[in-house]
Amino acid sequence: MELSQGLRLKGRWELIAPLGEGACASVWTIRDTRAPGGVADDDATLVAKLSRLPPPGAKKGGKKKSEAERVADALFWEHQLYACHLRGLEEASARGGGGAVVPKVPAGAYGEEHGWRFLVMERLGHDLTCELALHGGAGGAGLAPARAAALARAALRALAALHQRNVLFVDVKPENFCLAAPARSGSAAAASGAALPALRLIDFGVAELYMLGGRHKAFKSGAAGCAGTPAYCSLAAHGGDAVSRRDDIEVRLVHARLVGGGRKGLGGGDGVRTRSASSPSARCVARRLRRALGQF
Repeated sequence: MELSQGLRLKGRWELIAPLGEGACASVWTIRDTRAPGGVADDDATLVAKLSRLPPPGAKKGGKKKSEAERVADALFWEHQLYACHLRGLEEASARGGGGAVVPKVPAGAYGEEHGWRFLVMERLGHDLTCELALHGGAGGAGLAPARAAALARAALRALAALHQRNVLFVDVKPENFCLAAPARSGSAAAASGAALPALRLIDFGVAELYMLGGRHKAFKSGAAGCAGTPAYCSLAAHGGDAVSRRDDIEVRLVHARLVGGGRKGLGGGDGVRTRSASSPSARCVARRLRRALGQF
């Protein structure tokens, strides 16, 4: 069955409109038909990620999974992380009172129906790529250093919260950092404008655990593929090393883009070039950001 407006999942989650299409999932705004009252479609506070399941009877397992199996399994893994490892990080009291770092996932948010696997979560605001487009300077210039540094600090704190839960984010890039949910139309916050909200991390489909059975996973060098998005991977990941906490915290790669404008990571272009070949101007941007971050 194809996705369409009005389709209900498990008799509860009703699709409203598509928000976007990614490599692993479609994203739709939805409404909870069991919730009291209601909201206008434009003020929907929930979204669903949906991945098409492999056709019934399709061969499973084997030496190599099909693309459909891999995509559907990534959404199942994301559900497992929210349920078992990220619980509590969606609360305002997370990180010792520093604020939530992942979206809220309601009870009954995961399931399969109509040939789709789905995961329901809180609707967030725009990502950091949109932040650059909205608040960057004229002529393709980046964000003001103070604003970019504030976002970098928020991102580092969010990643630290994940690491305390034994989770490596892996796919660190601007599109996977979102601001808090936008204010509803007509609200006081929408009318007056809100302060810069905290960041939330999204898309845990390639996230990993670095502890297994109470022991740190063995580190493999030069044998692994480049996990995550090549344009934002660390030098070690480009060299084939297994991902680690070190690679997650190289987020200055992401935020150098916010300061320096529209370049894709310090490698530039489509990510084929590694960071070791980054331009002097990009390295200068990274130095400016390190100074802006100060003691953090």
